Formats: sequence, structure tokens, C-alpha cells
Amino acid sequence: MTTRETSEMTEVPIIQMSPVKSSNVEAVGYDAARSVLHVRFRGGTHYSYEGVPPDLHAALHGDGKPDHSIGKFVHENIKGKFPHRKH
Repeated sequence: MTTRETSEMTEVPIIQMSPVKSSNVEAVGYDAARSVLHVRFRGGTHYSYEGVPPDLHAALHGDGKPDHSIGKFVHENIKGKFPHRKH
């Protein structure tokens, strides 16, 4: 799967965003009907990643593992692997 980023900033869709414990990621949200993961990074940048399956979204939260890094997970499993849009 190739990635793409639109050159224009787009309006942020209305999606329930939940704060997360991360030094890099501020909040995440998931649109299950469209399989779109929304990630808001510290500093306010918001990206949506298309085609993210529900099991990968669930794994993002680390199943309560104390050493789980959401920022690292996004970098290793989401960024560069799914089409994305900057909002």
C-alpha cells in the first residue's frame, strides 16, 4: 500500500478523540464505519490514516502493557503504511 498526503490542509472531521498517555501523541480516535484512524500529535497536528483495520487500532492501545509506547506504535505500524491526510 502506498501513502499519500494532500498538499492542502483539510477540515478536521468530527470524531471522538480520546486523550492518551504519550510524550508524542495527544489523542486518538477511530471511525470504525470507515476504518479511519485519527491521531492528534502534541503541538496540534492532526492526521487521519485510511484503511486501518480494527485489530490494529485495538493494538495501538497496548492491551494495558505498562511499557507500551503509543508514539512508537504509530511510527512503526501506521505512519508510511496507510494513506493519510493532514488536517
